[in-house]
Amino acid sequence: MFFGSTMMTLIAEYPEVRKLFPGLAQAAEDVGSPQMRNVATVGGNLAQHSRCWYYRQRDAYCAKKGGPRCLARGGENKYHALFTNSKCLSPCVSNLAVALAALDASVVVQRGAKTVTLTLAQVYEKAWGDARLHHSLAADDLILRIEIPVTAGARSTYVKLSEKSEFDWALVSCAAAGRVEGGKFRGVRVALGCVAAMPWLVKEANAFLEGKAATDETALAAAEILLREAEPREQNGYKIPMAKTLVKRALAGLVA
Repeated sequence: MFFGSTMMTLIAEYPEVRKLFPGLAQAAEDVGSPQMRNVATVGGNLAQHSRCWYYRQRDAYCAKKGGPRCLARGGENKYHALFTNSKCLSPCVSNLAVALAALDASVVVQRGAKTVTLTLAQVYEKAWGDARLHHSLAADDLILRIEIPVTAGARSTYVKLSEKSEFDWALVSCAAAGRVEGGKFRGVRVALGCVAAMPWLVKEANAFLEGKAATDETALAAAEILLREAEPREQNGYKIPMAKTLVKRALAGLVA
């Protein structure tokens, strides 16, 4: 467990986190620069706003700002989502969200006088149906803490590909968590980042991995299941082979 106000540097460098949840530590270490990690918090990383250039352009009136449509549909969509049934094509870009989704973490939120516990999918699901939202948190919600189940013998990994080698956002990211016993996957969860309005998990892909040989062929078959509903836009089809490669690398990282 750690708090929403915990600095990213502590997540990246704390020995116990690196030991128990190496994928989470790597995800935190890949956030920005050391200076940014010294002031950025876990809650801030989860609740950050869209990086879509239409949303951030002062003169663009996109759906996320209350406009009539998502301007990335038919526009500049190189960095946008592969799963396009959402109202807005801006993807969830939080490093921690992907790693925590793979770890089956829960987000404890103070909501008025009540405390509610959300899955990572629930943290972002409202953004799927309402283009104006970045996540499911209200303005007065407060992320209190993150709770992660500890599974004996489990490992975790986080990998990403970006245009620059350092201090750059991911084009696609992938996290995996689980065990490899007797050369076979056990209890594995895989999540993709920067491809949808939320960390992208597919239950069928995780179920497929259960008891299968921990090989590249198995990983690529799971990646096909993860990506079977992808609908790349005009400029982001490159994310498909990139995601497949990252799934293979993330799952390979679970092998001791």
